[in-house]
Amino acid sequence: MSAPALAFVRPPVDGPCGAAFTTRTGGLSAGPYAALNLAGTVADAPDAVRANRELVCAGLAIDADRVRVGTQVHGTLVQPARDAPRPGGFLDPAYRWPEGDGLISDQPGAAIGVFGADCLPVLLWRRDRPLVERAREVAFDLVGDGSGLTAHPLLEAEVDDLIVDASTEAFTSAGIGKDDVDAYWFGTAQSGMSGITLARPLQLANKPVTRVENYCTTGSEALRGAVYAVASGAYDVAMAVGAEKVKDSGYQGLNAMNPPGDGTARTLTAAAMFSMVAPAYAQKYGVDEETMAEVLASIAVKNHANGAKNPRAQFRREITKEAARSSPRVAGSLGVFDCAGVADGAAAAIVVRAEDAPNYTAKPLYIKALSFAAGSGSGLIDPGYDYTHFPECEAAAADAYAQAGITDPRRQLAMAEVHDCFTPTELVLMEDLGFAPRGTAWKEVLAGTFALDGDLPVNPDGGLKSFGHPVGASGLRMFFECWLQMRREAPAERQIGTVDRGLAMTHNLGGYPGEMVSFVSVVGAELG
Repeated sequence: MSAPALAFVRPPVDGPCGAAFTTRTGGLSAGPYAALNLAGTVADAPDAVRANRELVCAGLAIDADRVRVGTQVHGTLVQPARDAPRPGGFLDPAYRWPEGDGLISDQPGAAIGVFGADCLPVLLWRRDRPLVERAREVAFDLVGDGSGLTAHPLLEAEVDDLIVDASTEAFTSAGIGKDDVDAYWFGTAQSGMSGITLARPLQLANKPVTRVENYCTTGSEALRGAVYAVASGAYDVAMAVGAEKVKDSGYQGLNAMNPPGDGTARTLTAAAMFSMVAPAYAQKYGVDEETMAEVLASIAVKNHANGAKNPRAQFRREITKEAARSSPRVAGSLGVFDCAGVADGAAAAIVVRAEDAPNYTAKPLYIKALSFAAGSGSGLIDPGYDYTHFPECEAAAADAYAQAGITDPRRQLAMAEVHDCFTPTELVLMEDLGFAPRGTAWKEVLAGTFALDGDLPVNPDGGLKSFGHPVGASGLRMFFECWLQMRREAPAERQIGTVDRGLAMTHNLGGYPGEMVSFVSVVGAELG
């Protein structure tokens, strides 16, 4: 059941903190809301703060004593496109919202930020859903700026909860228990330092648990370790689990701590690094600025359309090309809708020998190829690197195709899950992975080749852009989509029509243009 959409009304309380809101369905008091925060205070307006607190609590039918005041807000402030520039800090009491309302909408896994004009943010979330649903469903559809942004609160779910939920689903699917697994591989980028991060919530008794991390390919790396362990004969049953919990950490995005280097490392953000791909590609292949904007918007629209059909996705609303193209800029020409959101989540997979698979499921998914390539990082100092391709991805794909006997991926693959951290990333990957000749992928995008009903569906689950990107789990999440699609168990409105080709691909990358690691797998529904 979808939660009510929030609409905003003008504050009836005078003062810089006056705020009020209601719902299109008749009032928030009917909903099972568990907590509410007023973020920040205004020293010179204590009466307004108190009045606002009482007003909101009354609207939610919540005891005012349960409200915590002064809590820091996490996430990214996204104002309507018409409002510029954005403030340096949204807790600045001197800032006054323009006429109309703003909102925090990039809040997957934290809380919902609700703003009335001239007021401080109000955060709320719900805890009425079971964890398995709550961890994957959109709880609020925010309206007010017409952009169609949604949010995905997981504030009350700890990393332990996410691990237990994903693992329990996998155990149930295979008909086994945790003690039936011989060894575990656990992938997380920032949510734990050792195998104990997995062993503690699952209460594993002296089982080998290997924690792995390899940038955004961490989840795929966990699966790769589990697969090779079973293939070697060391174990009969292995399990790969990936999890990430970062949205209530107090930091925007990922809080990566890099060791000191020699001064040649990048100093730009991920969005800034990938923003250089689009103009470089356009210049090299003669694509004008207007057409390139249309291409990138088409990728965003496609992935949001797919994610809107996915009950586990983070952002479950379709967007228009106009909304994508007019969204607030993040870096270079990239707007909010060109960038995948960091998310909280977990995924798990159980691995056994192919001949044993029928003992666990009537419709196994078979590993056909696993390939990994780490670049030397030389692109940052190589004057010949032009930002129009990712050599590590191309190398990993070529190796995987050789392992699986694929000579024409465009026509032999039924689908592909690729690492669309930014829209130009997906564009370039269509060529690096062999789905289109160099310099032509933009035409294929506009032709709908990679749409859900296209010749080669790409990211039918919404991709990182719409499904979300819990770093430690993303690679495994891609396998889950292949599992659903190749078994013909995806929701009818999202089931691809190319399953008979029999093979699916997953692709993960980590790092930045010029310094990447890349993973590519091929899986199939048939043995041999």
